[in-house]
Amino acid sequence: RRSGSTPSFSTGPSSAYSGSYYIYCETSSPNYPGTYFDLQTYEQSAGITYLDFYYSMFGSAIGTVYLQGGTTGSSWSDIWSRSGNHGSGWNYASVSIGGTYTYLRFLYVGSSSWAGDFALDYITITTVETTSPSVTPAPSSTLAPSTLAPSTSIGTWLTIVGVTGSATI
Repeated sequence: RRSGSTPSFSTGPSSAYSGSYYIYCETSSPNYPGTYFDLQTYEQSAGITYLDFYYSMFGSAIGTVYLQGGTTGSSWSDIWSRSGNHGSGWNYASVSIGGTYTYLRFLYVGSSSWAGDFALDYITITTVETTSPSVTPAPSSTLAPSTLAPSTSIGTWLTIVGVTGSATI
């Protein structure tokens, strides 16, 4: 979790998209090459239909972020990915999940240099519960790190599962 700019020059966002805090992966020494983090949801009671979020991929050595879905929390399928430098601002993504998965995760794999920070902010999960014969939308869950105290869990998201080096959320 971070407020303000990332510590490395010309990497990451300068501030949160919403509020004061965002989560990110710091790729400065000794975290490269191959820094990664794995941010997973708890199991959702209904299939996930959409995920909306803001991401920052700013730096000269950005790796690849994958959004993956699963039904068990241990086997994953790629849904969306981005690689490389996407500029210094926040980018918005709205990803159709299709209701198949009850777990999601962001997996970021850093590149070969310190200049590859990746950040996330304001994540919204939308689920739909199906009942015969109609479909009724369930409430959305929103992750807004800016509203959380340091000891508070982040909504429907687990903390980082796997980290090399000292990646930060």
